[in-house]
Amino acid sequence: MKSLVSVIVPAYNRAAVLPRAVESVRNQTYENWELLICDDASTDNTADVVAELQQQDDRIKLLRHQKNLGAAEARNTPMKAAQGSYIALLDSDDEWLPEKLEKQIAALETAPEGVGICLTGAKIIKNQLRSAYDIPQKDWEENTFVKFLDGTISYTTSTIVFRRSCLKTTGLMTSALRRGQDEDLLLRILLHYRLITIQDVLVKMNLCTVKKNLFTHILIQVDHMVRNYYKTIEIAYGKNTRKYSKENYNNNSKQILSLSMGHLSQSTIFIL
Repeated sequence: MKSLVSVIVPAYNRAAVLPRAVESVRNQTYENWELLICDDASTDNTADVVAELQQQDDRIKLLRHQKNLGAAEARNTPMKAAQGSYIALLDSDDEWLPEKLEKQIAALETAPEGVGICLTGAKIIKNQLRSAYDIPQKDWEENTFVKFLDGTISYTTSTIVFRRSCLKTTGLMTSALRRGQDEDLLLRILLHYRLITIQDVLVKMNLCTVKKNLFTHILIQVDHMVRNYYKTIEIAYGKNTRKYSKENYNNNSKQILSLSMGHLSQSTIFIL
């Protein structure tokens, strides 16, 4: 029997776009999945929309927060409830192409020992007008953690699939981060596990321009990573790496902010 995949979708006031994301899961050629949607105390009819979708497919499950806890906890709650061998992240406004799960699970099932996570390519559509592509490279599979730190690796959240067993080592997402929770978790995963990449475009990411008041959240994200990972980086890669990382963080703070705007993950944000 094929391994069960737990699809994790956080949702806050996403009634208008959630059905599109759910439909892309239901259209997967890989059929052994559970879809865990966490309604983070929405004030619209998100819960009603999910209830209607549940009538169409009993693999869809709704979890609800009584108060808004933020995106990290809206992913942590379903990850705690997940029963699958694999965790697949999907943002409520993104879409998967039909073969996405099938290709990633096949890659992970046949991967060398130590591989814990898989990334694919994505088409990024900005404000429904312009598009670009984010394609992972095969050479990211070697020396991955350092490449993530030095800005070589970029990714899109909805391309991520990892083994649920990774969470025993890394823990869940950091609830103190209002944004960038996925980058934070990915950094911890890549410290302990190897990466495998698929160059096919298997995700459509629908990107809307963010407002300037989100700079505050981005600053909190960067500060959190500086505080929590200097020691980890030093232990793993030595004092010189820590010194190099700190110098680059100080020299590139403006670039870090500009590249991290708009939900599109540019891994240069991790030049600590």
